[in-house]
Amino acid sequence: MSSDCHAATRHPLAWLPPRASVPIWIAVDSNPQQIRVAVVHDGHILGSFEAATGPRQATRTIQFIRNTLPLDAQAKLVGRFYDRWSLPLAAALEMEFGAVTWINPNLLNATLPEVERWHRLFKTYRASFFAICAEEGARSELSPFFDQFDLLCAWKNAVLADLNANFSL
Repeated sequence: MSSDCHAATRHPLAWLPPRASVPIWIAVDSNPQQIRVAVVHDGHILGSFEAATGPRQATRTIQFIRNTLPLDAQAKLVGRFYDRWSLPLAAALEMEFGAVTWINPNLLNATLPEVERWHRLFKTYRASFFAICAEEGARSELSPFFDQFDLLCAWKNAVLADLNANFSL
């Protein structure tokens, strides 16, 4: 078989030199009441975790991250400098994953209005789920176990239709 035949089956960008490995970022958004973690690689969320703060949450957070990271992953911590991480959480994360890369607070402050707009939008979509439940419940009695798939599908379709109409996705 000629090498041209094999070239057609390879990835279309295989001729490019390999780019440097992209680290997996462990993004931590924490305050005295709440911990939120997102594990992100190359712009894709591999997993997320949210919990109220407490004495065992640092251990639970690290366990989640370990279970989410691929083996032998190069992982780095990132956070907002002005967040108020609990001391046990900060110490445990830094001991496990190294120093924190702090993002520029001015960059975050400049984008907060847009983030807040999306936050309000998702709260609206949560309210729309209530309406879909009521709408479906008016048609027939709903079972919390058997109808949840249908309700979630109807809600996802409504959200995607709204996003498509409003944002041309």
